[in-house]
Amino acid sequence: MKQESDKIPSSKFEIENIEDNRCEVVFFDTQNLQEEVKVDENGVETKSYTYYSYRTSMPYHDNLETYLNDNYETLFESVKEMDREEKEAEIRAKRDALLVESDKEMVFDRLGFELPENITSATMLSAVISFFGTLKNIFSNDWAIYRQNLRDLTKQEGFPYDVKFPEKPKDK
Repeated sequence: MKQESDKIPSSKFEIENIEDNRCEVVFFDTQNLQEEVKVDENGVETKSYTYYSYRTSMPYHDNLETYLNDNYETLFESVKEMDREEKEAEIRAKRDALLVESDKEMVFDRLGFELPENITSATMLSAVISFFGTLKNIFSNDWAIYRQNLRDLTKQEGFPYDVKFPEKPKDK
């Protein structure tokens, strides 16, 4: 989870919420810490720090802090990967729901196909031209572009933590 604070974490992790031999451990990614100086309306400067933290639950025991220190890199990478997988699944689920919701915009009866009552050799050419013209419009309309942008979410540079969803097209 992306966090912003006026302080840099004082350790690589914190043990919290100890209850019934369970606890939560919060790992801090200070390797990628970003510092920003902000100036308020009175001209007062304050520093702000942005970093990621990753939370996991685990059994609590008296030597947990030593165990965490001794195995920090392995545990940190594991928790970071689990967090990433959860966030990816969350983004994909939201994207998939938006794709399902937009399916109705791509249904053939809404796309304006015009077929002649009786297809004859004389009307066949105009039917084929109409069909391919409609297909061209289908694959280049706002809804098709929106749906492709949804499919491309996973290609965004900040995926899965910094994702910008496309806006739904406005009905005309």
